[in-house]
Amino acid sequence: MRVSLMHVGVAAAGAAIMAAALLLAVGWYHRAAVEAPLAKAAGIPGLAHTALGPPGQTGLTITLAPGADVARVYPAVEAAARGAVGHPVPIAVQDNATARERALWANLQFVVATGTATGQYVAMQRTLVADARTAHLHLALALGSAHLYVTMADGRGHRLIRVVPLPKGGAARA
Repeated sequence: MRVSLMHVGVAAAGAAIMAAALLLAVGWYHRAAVEAPLAKAAGIPGLAHTALGPPGQTGLTITLAPGADVARVYPAVEAAARGAVGHPVPIAVQDNATARERALWANLQFVVATGTATGQYVAMQRTLVADARTAHLHLALALGSAHLYVTMADGRGHRLIRVVPLPKGGAARA
């Protein structure tokens, strides 16, 4: 059997049409099955904005409204995202932290890691609050069932927000 240049051209055109149709179908699925349900979840009180990562990446970035409590908003968004997608979705919290807040957080991460690993939350809280007070920052901690929520604020509208996953089956000493 002899293959002519016309046959190769027809096969190439068919492959290009199939690839374009596949890309359109993936884009439509992403909008219909993922973006639309997450947009409905944007009605959660305290949630100012949600942004979904590009189609190849499954991640959600949220921005809290001023004065919103991350310990209330984050679990609600997490549940809505899981319900929309059918599996856990990585969530990042957008903040507007100052360099001073970021530097303090970098210094306190060991304290947080040690406190969550050992379950010594009261001792961890005392250390974090004392160090934040020394840096003239307000620190708020909230302990949820799966996360530790840390918020540092400078009183001028800047705040650092971190959500730290708790170890599963970890110690529960206070």
